[in-house]
Amino acid sequence: PVQEFFRLLALCHTVMAEDSDGELIYKAQSPDEAALVEAARNFGFVFTKRSSSMMILECLGTEEQYELLCTLDFNNVRKRMSVIVRQGNEIVLYCKGADTVIYERLDSSNPEIQRKTTDHLNSFAGEGLRTLCLAKKVIDPKFYTEWKTRHHAANTASVNRDQKLDAVYEEIEQNLTLIGATAIEDKLQDGVPETIANLSQANIKIWVLTGDKQESMDEVFIINGSNSQSVRSSIENFQRRIAEIKRQSRGENIVQTPHEEQTNIFGLVINGDSLAYALEEDLKLEFLNLASDCNAIICCRVTPLQKALVVKLVKDNKNAVTLAIGDGANDVSMIKEAHIGIGISGQEGMQAVMSSDYSLAQFRYPCNEFLFIHGRWDYMRMCKFLNYFFYKNFAFTLCHFWFGIFSGFSAQAIYDSWFVTLYNVVFTSLPVIGLAILEQDVNDKYSIRFPKMYVPGQQNILFNKKIFVISLIQGICTSLALFFIPYLAFYIGAIDSNGITLDNLEFLGTVVAFTLVIAVNLQFSYVRIHFQVFSSPYAWFVTAVAVILILIPNILREYFNTTIRPSLTERIRWQQVKHGDIDDGSLHSATVKRRRSTHSGFAFSQEPGISSVVCANNTNPSSTPVPV
Repeated sequence: PVQEFFRLLALCHTVMAEDSDGELIYKAQSPDEAALVEAARNFGFVFTKRSSSMMILECLGTEEQYELLCTLDFNNVRKRMSVIVRQGNEIVLYCKGADTVIYERLDSSNPEIQRKTTDHLNSFAGEGLRTLCLAKKVIDPKFYTEWKTRHHAANTASVNRDQKLDAVYEEIEQNLTLIGATAIEDKLQDGVPETIANLSQANIKIWVLTGDKQESMDEVFIINGSNSQSVRSSIENFQRRIAEIKRQSRGENIVQTPHEEQTNIFGLVINGDSLAYALEEDLKLEFLNLASDCNAIICCRVTPLQKALVVKLVKDNKNAVTLAIGDGANDVSMIKEAHIGIGISGQEGMQAVMSSDYSLAQFRYPCNEFLFIHGRWDYMRMCKFLNYFFYKNFAFTLCHFWFGIFSGFSAQAIYDSWFVTLYNVVFTSLPVIGLAILEQDVNDKYSIRFPKMYVPGQQNILFNKKIFVISLIQGICTSLALFFIPYLAFYIGAIDSNGITLDNLEFLGTVVAFTLVIAVNLQFSYVRIHFQVFSSPYAWFVTAVAVILILIPNILREYFNTTIRPSLTERIRWQQVKHGDIDDGSLHSATVKRRRSTHSGFAFSQEPGISSVVCANNTNPSSTPVPV
């Protein structure tokens, strides 16, 4: 049995072997597959060469040749692959795949081995390893001859070829004998647990769409139905349970102080078979409502199509922006379906990277740096820019309207033509440039440490209809002060030192324009203003009075918002000013602890149809060399 275990690993794969300067190099589409072949080599079962009809092994120093009769391809529905080989007069089928699909096809001759293997799978999964089950079957030559005829007919069919092949594969992959199980380390990247915790604190709904098997956890709702009715019943029961817990929490809140916060945290786990029923037309909205009440959702054992359908369900029925992050070929459809797709470059190949909007090296980068730092800063800067843009143009334009009241709404403008041309381009452009380059309410370390500061962007707090109306009202008030304070001052009679009256249009327009530039720039005092002094002290006095009256309401409002009723961001900003910078080490834990699981994961992935490429003597597949 031990030799058959390693012989299966050396035979059941689509790996290509090359001899490079005396060193055997394996090229595989999946790093897991290459690792299994390398493991067999380390125990003396060396895969050395293959052709379209032959595989050669060196087993414990003895060369063995196997005629490759047929390769039963892996795909995300089958979740397994098989090879049929002949040595001498014996025909053997070797199969490896997910434990759920292998166990369904085993014979009942040795339940003790199944029990022990299940214990081993649970133990491996508890260590965070990705697992596979291995099985074999000795095939009668006469049965194989008849089956090969049906296989050829299905393989050459012009209609429903894939469905016919799957049916033929299913026919021969029955009554298997369990050999054992494998486990491969699935190490998390640095900072993944901390990043997921930050996402949760930032009120971001987390959906984990994975091919791994679900694990048993406490305080979560698990949907594991075998038909549409059982899935519907589970969803309705869980919705009633959530409503009951929320009612109990509201009752407990009555005795809490106003500053105490009661939060219910729910989790949802659903496997691929149940998800297929949950995504049916008459049930998908109920499933989405249940998922919306949960803080984290784990969809396990799902196919690439199901991943895309889940993203589409959220995108079409929720007023939310979807972000998909994946690292393998199985994630391509999900990445393309989401509003924003991010590909993680790593051991799983470059398919996800090539299909994504953004490509990054590690999972923590798109979440920490991408969202909590640059995403929040850019949102804040854009909102402030929009407020500033509307405010300064309302103030600029409405002065024309007030002047029109006294000019009979003629074509006469209060401003000089050069000022109208340069107002947005020169006179009020410096605050926008300074805002885009320098504005940081809190630094990057505090942005990561306090993810809740990301919430205002989700709720459109910094720019909405209310903020727009405030900008409009502020612009109207500013324009009234800009025009009527100089107008009334000069109307009552103002004379310079040479005895010339100052109640002419040119002087009024210049004072209004100069005061406008000073006022709107000081409203967003990000840059230092340099200007030439007016020759008339009276003009300076009018400008100072107008600017002070314009700025006082905004100063009082900012004082109230930062001192009397500060937001979370303001409190953190004052903490940053008081305590200074923080150490990077406090943001990420040095030790990553794994949660033990009682179920196994699935660690086998390759592109459907790869066997046809391998069997065609293609020695340069799209793969990553793995030195052995």
